Amino acid sequence: MDAKTFYEERDSRTLRLTEKTDYRNKSVLVAVDGKTARTFNGQIMSMTSLNLLSRFCRNISLLCDDDVKILFIPKRFYNQNFPSALLNMLRSIDPFGNFSLVNSGEGNYDKILAVGEPQLSKNPDFGINSDGWLSYLSKGKMVPKLKKRRSNPIGASASACIATGEIFKGMLRMDAGIEDNLCFSTFDYSINSTENINPNLPNSIDIGHIHLVGCGALGNAVGFFLSMLPVKGKATLIDHDRVELSNLNRYPTFTTNDVGKMKVDALTDFLSGTRVEIDPFPGKYSEFVDKHGAGYPDMVLSLVDRNMPRHEIQMNMPSLILYAATGEWAFSIGRHKGLEDDCHICRFPDVERDDSECAKVSITPVISPEVKEEFAASVSFVSSTAALFLVSELLKIRLFRRSPTKNFLQLDMSLPLKTIRQYQRKRSEGCVCTETWFQEAYRRRLNLKS
Repeated sequence: MDAKTFYEERDSRTLRLTEKTDYRNKSVLVAVDGKTARTFNGQIMSMTSLNLLSRFCRNISLLCDDDVKILFIPKRFYNQNFPSALLNMLRSIDPFGNFSLVNSGEGNYDKILAVGEPQLSKNPDFGINSDGWLSYLSKGKMVPKLKKRRSNPIGASASACIATGEIFKGMLRMDAGIEDNLCFSTFDYSINSTENINPNLPNSIDIGHIHLVGCGALGNAVGFFLSMLPVKGKATLIDHDRVELSNLNRYPTFTTNDVGKMKVDALTDFLSGTRVEIDPFPGKYSEFVDKHGAGYPDMVLSLVDRNMPRHEIQMNMPSLILYAATGEWAFSIGRHKGLEDDCHICRFPDVERDDSECAKVSITPVISPEVKEEFAASVSFVSSTAALFLVSELLKIRLFRRSPTKNFLQLDMSLPLKTIRQYQRKRSEGCVCTETWFQEAYRRRLNLKS
């Protein structure tokens, strides 16, 4: 395959978001200072930024010390040192891209991203840093030096995801939404709070047994972020699709070597170096239930893009459902605790015809209904940010029994970050979850007294 064919297929979905503005030949410098490059957070911020940038940017330069030997990144991307590992990752994602390690920040770049406090001759377009659950972002200069930098991939990855989105918007000449010295909490989604809650992560986190239904862009990104965490447990992966070249514009674990594989098998390979036991099922959720039964997982991650399997998941009455859904620039995440929250069918009541390979549904009332096309527009940082927030919710529930956030969140990433919203959704009148028989059956399923 030549470069023209590769990019026509790989970029087909992203181009639908850009109208007449061409981003494809823009160049980006990612600059990382030596001290930050030797930290866990610094490596996660750098790797995640570069991974997501390379899904749409073909010209990326990396400024980083070449003697950083200790690696904190997922094993799939390992190489002899940190910069070479990052370049190896970029070239496996895009074999035709122009990726290089540079010795200085001099050069004519369209955008510059500073990770930490690198030495640059001019101000970067964006600066990022992180401390635990907190993401620090700054527009037009580097983030001021932090007093602490507690290791946590959630805050670090959020910095990378949000900054990548801002860079893409800048390439399209859209108004960016990062404010000077913004502090965003992935713990409670507050911005510039004076009372940030920032608990340390333990050395080991038991996520129990999860059913991950859907290994597309969302499920793939969930696996990507889980691989950075000290988690153990069991994950049953359920998906019936194969990896296509067009998926490489937004699936952070997949490279060109994965094209043609079943998605569950490719994601299983990526997670093979973790402490999570992986049980892949290459088929639809209904086929899984027919063969194995619904089981009693600790939670179900509903990451499908159709309502029929969402309804099937809910009617099997799991104790907890966490879900994410995307629509072009926007996403929503939510949770359904059995018999407490509104149900999955309340959020997605309509069952669409299952006759389109990539059918999409509207996310009401957050995202206006889309015109169903052959395939939908998409970009790397939207699905990855949604998946990251979902993993954040998973951790908070497992570590603290209950999340401090409301049961529904929405963000349109074409708008400023401050437009993020949370709601406590209630049951919809007339939904099956309001019926007495359903509630009694749910109680029996959960072994609860009436």
